[in-house]
Amino acid sequence: MSTMEPIEFEVSYQLGEYKSLVSEFILFRHNRRLLEKSPGARIASKLPLSIRLAFTMFVPLVFFYKISKVGRCTFLIDGDGVQRTSRLGTGRVPWPDVVTVHRLSRAYLVEKSKGALPLPYRCLDDKQTAALDQLLRDYEVPIEKHAAQ
Repeated sequence: MSTMEPIEFEVSYQLGEYKSLVSEFILFRHNRRLLEKSPGARIASKLPLSIRLAFTMFVPLVFFYKISKVGRCTFLIDGDGVQRTSRLGTGRVPWPDVVTVHRLSRAYLVEKSKGALPLPYRCLDDKQTAALDQLLRDYEVPIEKHAAQ
Protein backbone atom coordinates (compact mmCIF):
# COMPACT_ATOMS: atom_id res chain seq x y z
CA MET A 1 0.00 0.00 0.00
CA SER A 2 1.93 2.99 1.28
CA THR A 3 5.49 3.51 0.04
CA MET A 4 6.40 6.53 2.16
CA GLU A 5 9.52 6.76 4.29
CA PRO A 6 9.32 5.08 7.70
CA ILE A 7 8.46 7.33 10.63
CA GLU A 8 11.17 7.15 13.28
CA PHE A 9 11.34 8.91 16.65
CA GLU A 10 12.32 8.45 20.29
CA VAL A 11 10.17 8.93 23.35
CA SER A 12 10.88 9.48 27.02
CA TYR A 13 7.39 9.42 28.47
CA GLN A 14 6.32 12.13 30.92
CA LEU A 15 4.04 11.68 33.93
CA GLY A 16 1.67 14.53 32.98
CA GLU A 17 1.10 13.19 29.50
CA TYR A 18 0.69 9.63 30.82
CA LYS A 19 -1.92 10.77 33.37
CA SER A 20 -3.75 12.68 30.64
CA LEU A 21 -3.93 9.78 28.20
CA VAL A 22 -4.90 7.23 30.86
CA SER A 23 -7.62 9.55 32.18
CA GLU A 24 -9.03 10.22 28.70
CA PHE A 25 -8.95 6.54 27.77
CA ILE A 26 -10.63 5.42 31.00
CA LEU A 27 -13.31 8.10 30.53
CA PHE A 28 -13.87 6.88 26.96
CA ARG A 29 -14.27 3.28 28.17
CA HIS A 30 -16.54 4.40 31.03
CA ASN A 31 -18.81 6.30 28.65
CA ARG A 32 -18.87 3.45 26.15
CA ARG A 33 -20.07 1.08 28.90
CA LEU A 34 -22.73 3.60 29.95
CA LEU A 35 -24.03 3.84 26.37
CA GLU A 36 -23.98 0.06 25.89
CA LYS A 37 -26.18 -0.36 28.97
CA SER A 38 -28.47 2.52 28.08
CA PRO A 39 -28.14 4.06 24.57
CA GLY A 40 -29.86 7.28 25.71
CA ALA A 41 -27.58 7.77 28.72
CA ARG A 42 -25.89 11.10 29.26
CA ILE A 43 -22.16 10.67 28.85
CA ALA A 44 -19.87 11.79 31.65
CA SER A 45 -17.56 14.76 31.16
CA LYS A 46 -15.27 13.50 33.91
CA LEU A 47 -14.63 10.26 35.73
CA PRO A 48 -16.60 9.40 38.89
CA LEU A 49 -14.95 10.58 42.12
CA SER A 50 -14.05 7.05 43.25
CA ILE A 51 -12.13 6.42 40.03
CA ARG A 52 -10.45 9.83 40.17
CA LEU A 53 -9.25 9.18 43.74
CA ALA A 54 -7.87 5.76 42.85
CA PHE A 55 -6.37 7.28 39.71
CA THR A 56 -4.54 9.96 41.74
CA MET A 57 -2.94 7.33 43.94
CA PHE A 58 -2.14 4.54 41.49
CA VAL A 59 -1.35 6.09 38.11
CA PRO A 60 1.94 7.69 39.24
CA LEU A 61 3.03 4.37 40.78
CA VAL A 62 2.18 2.48 37.58
CA PHE A 63 3.92 5.14 35.48
CA PHE A 64 7.20 5.03 37.42
CA TYR A 65 7.13 1.22 37.49
CA LYS A 66 6.63 1.08 33.71
CA ILE A 67 9.29 3.71 33.03
CA SER A 68 11.81 1.82 35.16
CA LYS A 69 11.15 -1.33 33.09
CA VAL A 70 10.78 0.22 29.63
CA GLY A 71 12.97 3.34 29.66
CA ARG A 72 13.39 5.45 26.54
CA CYS A 73 11.60 3.98 23.50
CA THR A 74 12.45 4.15 19.83
CA PHE A 75 9.60 3.78 17.34
CA LEU A 76 9.66 2.78 13.70
CA ILE A 77 6.30 3.06 11.94
CA ASP A 78 5.91 1.90 8.35
CA GLY A 79 3.73 -0.15 6.04
CA ASP A 80 4.27 -3.24 8.20
CA GLY A 81 3.00 -1.65 11.42
CA VAL A 82 4.37 -0.11 14.60
CA GLN A 83 7.68 -1.28 16.04
CA ARG A 84 8.90 -0.26 19.51
CA THR A 85 12.36 -0.88 20.88
CA SER A 86 12.94 -0.42 24.61
CA ARG A 87 14.85 -2.02 27.48
CA LEU A 88 12.43 -4.93 27.14
CA GLY A 89 13.51 -5.59 23.55
CA THR A 90 11.81 -5.01 20.22
CA GLY A 91 8.16 -5.69 19.51
CA ARG A 92 6.11 -5.13 16.37
CA VAL A 93 2.37 -4.66 16.01
CA PRO A 94 1.26 -5.30 12.41
CA TRP A 95 -1.56 -3.05 11.16
CA PRO A 96 -4.15 -5.88 11.14
CA ASP A 97 -3.46 -6.39 14.88
CA VAL A 98 -4.22 -2.76 15.77
CA VAL A 99 -7.70 -2.69 17.33
CA THR A 100 -8.13 1.11 17.24
CA VAL A 101 -6.02 4.24 17.24
CA HIS A 102 -7.35 6.77 19.72
CA ARG A 103 -6.60 10.42 19.01
CA LEU A 104 -6.32 11.88 22.49
CA SER A 105 -5.44 15.44 23.48
CA ARG A 106 -1.70 14.76 23.80
CA ALA A 107 -1.02 11.51 21.96
CA TYR A 108 -2.13 8.83 19.60
CA LEU A 109 -2.91 5.69 21.58
CA VAL A 110 -2.42 2.56 19.48
CA GLU A 111 -4.70 -0.02 21.08
CA LYS A 112 -3.77 -3.68 20.69
CA SER A 113 -5.75 -6.68 21.90
CA LYS A 114 -3.66 -6.53 25.08
CA GLY A 115 -2.24 -3.14 25.94
CA ALA A 116 -1.56 0.03 24.03
CA LEU A 117 1.32 2.11 22.69
CA PRO A 118 1.24 5.87 23.31
CA LEU A 119 2.71 8.02 20.54
CA PRO A 120 2.98 11.58 21.92
CA TYR A 121 2.27 14.35 19.42
CA ARG A 122 5.27 16.30 20.78
CA CYS A 123 7.57 13.63 19.29
CA LEU A 124 6.18 13.91 15.76
CA ASP A 125 6.77 16.76 13.38
CA ASP A 126 4.09 17.86 10.88
CA LYS A 127 5.45 15.64 8.10
CA GLN A 128 5.49 12.57 10.39
CA THR A 129 1.97 13.29 11.64
CA ALA A 130 0.69 13.55 8.06
CA ALA A 131 2.51 10.31 7.14
CA LEU A 132 1.05 8.48 10.15
CA ASP A 133 -2.46 9.71 9.36
CA GLN A 134 -1.97 8.49 5.77
CA LEU A 135 -0.83 5.05 6.96
CA LEU A 136 -3.90 4.79 9.19
CA ARG A 137 -6.12 5.58 6.20
CA ASP A 138 -4.22 3.26 3.83
CA TYR A 139 -4.51 0.31 6.19
CA GLU A 140 -8.06 1.20 7.24
CA VAL A 141 -7.13 1.30 10.91
CA PRO A 142 -10.15 2.30 13.01
CA ILE A 143 -9.65 5.78 14.49
CA GLU A 144 -11.48 7.02 17.56
CA LYS A 145 -11.30 10.80 17.91
CA HIS A 146 -11.92 11.88 21.48
CA ALA A 147 -13.78 15.01 22.53
CA ALA A 148 -10.72 16.42 24.26
CA GLN A 149 -8.86 16.40 20.93
